[in-house]
Amino acid sequence: MGNASSSNASSSDPVQTCKAQFRAAPTLPPPQAPFPAGCSSVVGFWGGAHVAEGQLQPAIRQESLTGWGSSAARLLEAEEIHAPTNVHMHGGQRHGSCINVSGALDERPMSRKEVVDCLSGMHIFIGGNSISRHWAFALSEYIKGITVYNTIPGSSPHAYRKEEQTRCGGPLTPGREGDALACQLMAGNHTTITYGTEQSLDSPTLSRVWGDGTRPPDIAVLHAGTNDLFVTSKKACWESMQALAASKLASTLVRASKRTPHLYWRTSTAMCDGGTLNCAIAASNNLVANALCHRHVVPHLRILDGWAWTDGRCGEYSDVIHHPKLALQHVRTLVADVCSRRRRGTGLSTGLS
Repeated sequence: MGNASSSNASSSDPVQTCKAQFRAAPTLPPPQAPFPAGCSSVVGFWGGAHVAEGQLQPAIRQESLTGWGSSAARLLEAEEIHAPTNVHMHGGQRHGSCINVSGALDERPMSRKEVVDCLSGMHIFIGGNSISRHWAFALSEYIKGITVYNTIPGSSPHAYRKEEQTRCGGPLTPGREGDALACQLMAGNHTTITYGTEQSLDSPTLSRVWGDGTRPPDIAVLHAGTNDLFVTSKKACWESMQALAASKLASTLVRASKRTPHLYWRTSTAMCDGGTLNCAIAASNNLVANALCHRHVVPHLRILDGWAWTDGRCGEYSDVIHHPKLALQHVRTLVADVCSRRRRGTGLSTGLS
């Protein structure tokens, strides 16, 4: 009885639970990329000492940590977010054993026939949050040669999101279980695009995607981690949890790389007017990149740096989180990279190219 009482008391306090469960968590390497204004450290900034208060928006400065977490969770639950303000955000390049894919479209635009031929018969998996979900739909439209949702100025950002939610299992609330087959789209010449919900680094989605007896994707674009910043039970010790989960993720991706020739990790994008939350997002990006690209070697893993690609482009966001007007450029960059590697014959290489 005494042990049960002690356990219950501990579980009611996320901070104490964190300390008890992750006391032996590995020490994180130093940050390797710049952070938004007001963020000067990765570890421990939740205490407030590492955040310049004057840099924060008043609404965020007045909220407690629990307050902003609850507010963010409510906003995400409906996926209806207030209009953004124009905030410039700083991103950094990832290196180590990974290749960072350029966000600039240096090559000539591919014709629809070239896109269809390149992706003919391929199985594409895109896992992650609502931004990843829109990538799946935008990619489908790009292959079909149709104008991508919400790329036309003035079009509603809510119409496409409601359709995506309907087709893929509803809004992505914090803590929602992973689903390796939330929805599947067909495009081009027998090209399948599967979207899977994958919000935590230790999401069971990945083990299902590369499970025994399943056809592995030819192309996989993965993202996870921001869920840990919104779920109250995880928020107090998210860094320790992600440090352990990121190492396990790296091991999973090493195995996946043997079956999937085009393997990508997409970094989290910043929130416009996100204040201290952007410090957490930047820190999470660094933590995951350090695990996947520095502490471990995932063969031919390529980085799609969503943070850098959306840097300073809040004017093109539809709300503080989503940026569908940029989706066409992003999926074109992905396809151009895949097809360029295929033309060079490096798609099946286990080394970097």
